[in-house]
Amino acid sequence: MQHSKSCATLASLGWEVEDINVSNHSLRRKDYNVQTFKAISHDYINRSLHLAPEAGQYMIRHSQNKFIIKACHVPAYLDLTLGVCASACNKQQYTCGASNLPGHQLLPNGSAKRYIRNCSLYVLGLGNSTDGCGFFTFIDSYSLSMHLNFSECSKKYTVPVVYECVVGNKSCKEGNICGDNSRCINSTTHTGYKCICTGGFQGNPYLRDGCKDIDECKESKRHRCLKNSRCINTEGSYYCLPNRRHMLALIIPLGIGLAVGVLILIGISLWMRRKLEMISDRKKKQRFFKRNGGLLLQQQVSSSLQEPTLFKIEGHR
Repeated sequence: MQHSKSCATLASLGWEVEDINVSNHSLRRKDYNVQTFKAISHDYINRSLHLAPEAGQYMIRHSQNKFIIKACHVPAYLDLTLGVCASACNKQQYTCGASNLPGHQLLPNGSAKRYIRNCSLYVLGLGNSTDGCGFFTFIDSYSLSMHLNFSECSKKYTVPVVYECVVGNKSCKEGNICGDNSRCINSTTHTGYKCICTGGFQGNPYLRDGCKDIDECKESKRHRCLKNSRCINTEGSYYCLPNRRHMLALIIPLGIGLAVGVLILIGISLWMRRKLEMISDRKKKQRFFKRNGGLLLQQQVSSSLQEPTLFKIEGHR
């Protein structure tokens, strides 16, 4: 995220700018004019506020600014008009609270706002005012806590507001100036586009080499490597390696276990092979024995081995 904190003047518009946020596509203008008016009962006030210059590249950001008015207990109408035309595209009623602080509302957010340049405020009477001066303006949401004392209607007062910035008046497809390692996004608020750095990069996406690699390993919040692991940064990303000692503590037992398992498998394989060879040899001998008259020989041998019969011869003693 890039910021420029020193005050500078935006020459093309004459604005005093105190903060430029490139990654957020916004700038903080310091000198936005506050509209003041005399607090006369039942008066009809018609004043204009500028939401965007005619150049079209800047628009008051609805998410970071609020509309405030000091005209308590009376209705005030805020008309958002199309350019210089008087036809209203959106109309909302704002009233302030009962406290001494001005009432505040978020700016309307919708598709019509991309065409809005000015808005007019109509106050239908100010009621009883103790200081005799009312005011209304847009203001940066973070500045609402500051003491807003615009008691003299003849003086010129300014407040900070945040503008959204876009580039050109074309879409991404029609042409863009986004640099390397960035991508183009069409604006949803008004005509133009924005450039943002892709994941793993940061910097100025509008420069050719403006998006630089983020070293995620330098900040533990940017990577998810475990405590005992080592973070290795790469272009646009990173990867994790286990700690050497931790790795050895894991590899040695694993290697021993694998070696023992392999030896057991080899032993079982050799034993199975020997058993299969013995069975095969036995079957071969049986087939050879039968093929070469082994059964007949076996019968003859078995008959010759029968126990002989002994006869007793008379006359011999």
